[in-house]
Amino acid sequence: MVSKKDRWIMFDSIASTYDNINRWITFGSDIFWRHQMITCIPTSATHLVDVASGTMDVAIAASKQCPNLTKITALDMAKDMLQLGEDKCRKASIHHVESMVADVHELPMANNSVDAITVAFGIRNFERLHTAFSEMHRVLTPGAPLIILESCQPNHAWVRQLNRWYLKWWVQPIGAMLSGKKSAYSYLLESIESFHSPDELSNMLTQCGFSDVKVKLMMAGSIQLIHAVK
Repeated sequence: MVSKKDRWIMFDSIASTYDNINRWITFGSDIFWRHQMITCIPTSATHLVDVASGTMDVAIAASKQCPNLTKITALDMAKDMLQLGEDKCRKASIHHVESMVADVHELPMANNSVDAITVAFGIRNFERLHTAFSEMHRVLTPGAPLIILESCQPNHAWVRQLNRWYLKWWVQPIGAMLSGKKSAYSYLLESIESFHSPDELSNMLTQCGFSDVKVKLMMAGSIQLIHAVK
């Protein structure tokens, strides 16, 4: 598995092709999944932190869908990915999204200062999940949600096998061909297959202080949307 430091170098290396590849490998479904995530943001929220923001797809979509958000912090360790997100914001005349190069394990934010946190396809890259969940719990205001969108393994064996074929024979070769970085999309397959189940993640979130943890499965159980409340 790629080391923590090398993960961010890897993501920066595929930054220029990242958005287009996401559209190709998901047949555009990633746009719908992110929309589902953003609908979970409370209408009363004014400050959103999008962790592992990458090229800011979630942050930008949230700025358009949630008019009451006056501050959106796009946080990531991959600075080149964030730079592309900043360029997208400028082109769209979006002025209330700010980028921040920071580590989720040590969030540079005060206790009880954030109204909602989103993480889209990022928690698989966290080195210490319990620490990351605890940090996000710390900065959220009481009653605020942590909303996670992530890949997972389907429960049924034959669907799991179909998902493996999809990842191995579509996602991996298309990603490698368009990015020129085969190792990055090999890592994607490895990280999904070795990652925690939705039940395990729910238990972790509860252990870190979250309550009312709910999981919605999409795409035949290969995508999970987790909503947890501080």
